[in-house]
Amino acid sequence: MRGKDKALLTVAGRSLLRWALEAVRDAQRIVVVGPVRANIEDVIWVHEDPPGGGPVAGLAAGLDRIEEELVVILPVDMPLVDRALVDALLATVARSVDGAALVDGEGRSQPLAAAYRAGSLRRALTGLGPPSGRSVRELVGDLLIEQVAAGGRAIDCDSPEDLLEAERLVVH
Repeated sequence: MRGKDKALLTVAGRSLLRWALEAVRDAQRIVVVGPVRANIEDVIWVHEDPPGGGPVAGLAAGLDRIEEELVVILPVDMPLVDRALVDALLATVARSVDGAALVDGEGRSQPLAAAYRAGSLRRALTGLGPPSGRSVRELVGDLLIEQVAAGGRAIDCDSPEDLLEAERLVVH
C-alpha cells in the first residue's frame, strides 16, 4: 500500500481497524497490536517486541494480555470478516480442537484470521523459541486446526484493487 497505514484505510467509509473491531465487539477483552489510535476506546494497546518483529511477535505480545481460554485473531486488512464468521470460528474451536482458521475463496487457510485455544498458542510459542521474524504457519504447524470456509469474505486487502473489491462486495 506504498507505506500507507493499513489500519486507517477505508472501505465503505469505515477504517479497516473499525471493521476488525466491529467483528469482535462482543469479546470480553480486545487487544490491538499496533500504535494507539485516536477515538478507539475499550481496547488494550500493545506493541510487538521487538518493534517490527512480525506477526508472531505481535501475537505473543497480544496473548500476554489475554486471560480468556479462547482467542480470536484478526488481521486489520480483512474487512469482510464479520461477527458471523467470528462466531463460526469460535463454535468450531469449542469442539476441542486447538484452533479454527478461515479458508479464503481460493482454498488457502488464513491462520491469522482464526480462533485458538490460548493454551495451545502458548505451548506452540514456548516450543517455537523467540517469536521475532517467525512465520505464523511455523507457529501453528503442529496444532490441530479445523478449517472454516469464508469464501469471498476472507479477502485480504493488500492493494488498492483489493480495497475496491472489498468496497464492491460491501455495497452489494
